[in-house]
Amino acid sequence: MRIKNYVYSHAINAFIIGYLGMSVEVFCELYNFKQGTLSSWVTREREVADLPVSFLYALSLAAGEPMDQVYNRLCVYEEEYKNYRKLASKKKKKYLDTE
Repeated sequence: MRIKNYVYSHAINAFIIGYLGMSVEVFCELYNFKQGTLSSWVTREREVADLPVSFLYALSLAAGEPMDQVYNRLCVYEEEYKNYRKLASKKKKKYLDTE
């Protein structure tokens, strides 16, 4: 899986957008989650192991797969994301001369 350095590369977004093929907004409406909650999990880089069971259950319903398969797929996405973050160079601030 190719990972880009923007919000979609997190395991949650990779699963919902990439695997399920729906937007996070649609997923949240269908399965009664607040979009802000998912956004905060992504922003704070919450681990897959720390996600609530109700969220994993909703993902498994959406995917039509057992929860263990969904969990394992999320773990794979998370590992790929972590490996990418290790290899990605840190951005350096650029300053412009205003003179």
